[in-house]
Amino acid sequence: MNEIPEVSNSDWGMDENRIGGESVLPPVYTDEELRQLDPAALMGHCQTLQQLCMQLDGDCKFLSWELKESSEILLRFARVTQIAHYLNASDLESIANLAINELPQYLNCQFAAFYLFNPTASTFELNRASHPIPEGEMVRRDSDTGGFLYRFFTCNDEPYIIERTDDGYVVNSGSDDAPEVRVEDPVWRELLGETAIVFPLSISRSEEAQLRLGGLILGNSLVRLSDRDAEVSHMFVDLLSSSLYNAQLVRQLNQMATTDVLTRLYNRRQFLVELDKALAQTQRNPHPLSLAVLDIDHFKIFNDTHGHHCGDLVLREMGSILSESLRKNVDVPARYGGEEFTIIMPYTMLDQAVAVAERIRIEVENRSVVYGESRLSVTCSLGVAEYRPGDTASSLIDRADTALYHAKNSGRNRVSSIADDLPAGKLA
Repeated sequence: MNEIPEVSNSDWGMDENRIGGESVLPPVYTDEELRQLDPAALMGHCQTLQQLCMQLDGDCKFLSWELKESSEILLRFARVTQIAHYLNASDLESIANLAINELPQYLNCQFAAFYLFNPTASTFELNRASHPIPEGEMVRRDSDTGGFLYRFFTCNDEPYIIERTDDGYVVNSGSDDAPEVRVEDPVWRELLGETAIVFPLSISRSEEAQLRLGGLILGNSLVRLSDRDAEVSHMFVDLLSSSLYNAQLVRQLNQMATTDVLTRLYNRRQFLVELDKALAQTQRNPHPLSLAVLDIDHFKIFNDTHGHHCGDLVLREMGSILSESLRKNVDVPARYGGEEFTIIMPYTMLDQAVAVAERIRIEVENRSVVYGESRLSVTCSLGVAEYRPGDTASSLIDRADTALYHAKNSGRNRVSSIADDLPAGKLA
């Protein structure tokens, strides 16, 4: 904040015209009385008026400073209120918006990058940034370009200021042995500016254990960041970490409710939700939609011969094949139940869906499953049906299921769409 302007009483002409902090007004003369004043008295009167004008000018400057300070305080309060609104949310989208849009405004920063920690790979993965950043979206300990961020995010458990040096940045701790991190990439140095503030995001699970959640870095500030900014930010980093932790818990609960634990595909309940959505979309904006039902051939043999752990391995492998073989964020594979799987294929005509199913069948046949010292051959049968006007979710599933039974009754390890020749909703 700006300092209070230093203007002395003598500069304002206040010494002779204030008594106990109150102004002493000069007498009011009429035109006739002014003409009758001797020159010395008239000069004294004019000097008094001049001093009062200087005093008034000083008072106006002080009031202007107070108004400016009050407006800045109100602006910050409004921003804090907005931040608190976002922190009440438990979804990642709102938290990312807070990190990228709201906090930078509060701290007058023009750059922000928000990362989430991946404990499996021990990397920080970029979720969102306000500007393009150099090379890649993951921050590893040994990364040549973004490795310095890993050190920043794991340096402390509270927000801190970093300041530019000749070839890097140093943590502003007031100590001569403060850690220095080299940042040679000119793009990063431009994004961070002279000073930046780092938010390592974590939450305490016990007195000794910290659960790392992510990191936020703000830079290119319009004003030089100070220790006071770090102190004020301490409240935000705690709230941000708590909200991020809650969002991750909500996401995990949603995944548990919609995802099959074994295959990591959608479960039957979520498949029916996704199928209803796909049907609604194709009815509102007509386009092809196909459904495939897949069944693992002779699955009972794997359980009876090698045990249920072997059967679980076969199911997991099938889930992997489906995830790898289909269009990301378009096709929807799911475990329907037992050894049966389904595939929703939007914008896909029947012959195209049959080709996809055939490709999956060949991939399953060619990929043996290793269980202990055994290499197990797995095959599958698939039935395919295309949406027709008048279809419901139930009738479309029935047609695909009937095609599946035709494939199995014809010798297994094959794809069939024969049931699509039957009228919609007319199956037994």
